[in-house]
Amino acid sequence: MRHSRKVFSKHLTRVLRLNITDIRGGCIGGMVLLMLAIITRLLSGSPYRIYILLRQFKILPPLVLLSTVNLLLTVAMGFACGLILSQRRCGKIGEEKYRSGMLFVILITLWLATYPMMFRSCMLGVTLLFLTAACVLSAICTLLFSRIRLLSASIALVFSCWIGYLIILLVDCILRI
Repeated sequence: MRHSRKVFSKHLTRVLRLNITDIRGGCIGGMVLLMLAIITRLLSGSPYRIYILLRQFKILPPLVLLSTVNLLLTVAMGFACGLILSQRRCGKIGEEKYRSGMLFVILITLWLATYPMMFRSCMLGVTLLFLTAACVLSAICTLLFSRIRLLSASIALVFSCWIGYLIILLVDCILRI
């Protein structure tokens, strides 16, 4: 019992160990995505018109909760990518780092494009396709992040689950229309 507790404690300390370079890279990544999310929201306009139409199904959570969790997880994904890109290792890890960084850029482009498609253009089918592609890319990012940094992979896994939840909500709304 005592040995397993020590092993778990060592593993947890190794996963959560951050130096100043990691924190700086994570904060820069989080801030960049926060600014991109705010700009996307401002350019897309208010989601209330579409949300009120979809809210009649009673399955959707309140918009404030949905928006807050969405923004927090977007910033957390920026922090996770910042942690990955701030790694100074080279060789095979360097290749994985840049591969996961490029995949992350595609993921975030799809993720941020879903907001105007859903709430500005009201294209629910295309939004569903983009969310599904983002979910698949997020799962792949989780695998790539796990090879470099487990904390980033954990954040990406939560983000993948969130996208899956949004897909379920959107499919339910589409089927009820």
